Amino acid sequence: MASVQRLRSDAGSSTTELVLLMPVVLLLVLVGVHAGLYYHAGHVVEAAAQEALESAQGEQSSAQDGLDSATAFLAEAGGVRNSDVEVTRDAAEVRVLVQAEAPNVLPFAVWHVTASVAGPVERFVAEVDR
Repeated sequence: MASVQRLRSDAGSSTTELVLLMPVVLLLVLVGVHAGLYYHAGHVVEAAAQEALESAQGEQSSAQDGLDSATAFLAEAGGVRNSDVEVTRDAAEVRVLVQAEAPNVLPFAVWHVTASVAGPVERFVAEVDR
């Protein structure tokens, strides 16, 4: 049997493969972390909107109560940047819109999160009117 001779050595090929593959692996890990931060920010913004709605729905409450409640919640919870809260209240309904940016790990990806909720204003109804 004839022996096959290699024309060149395989030495260093695994290092080259690692150098080519590692940036892709790191990018995939960072995208996963970035997505996790995005979903967390979405939950924080949704919870802040619910908090504002509950605070502004009371019969003796105001839109400012909802705004204060959401702002305090966002400051305490963290996990978002550049947040903006809008609370509008009329005689029948309260509407809340919360917008923010999720923290970013990747410098080229800024993801925005938004939550919007609405609900009726609580009011007293006399027993004879029920």
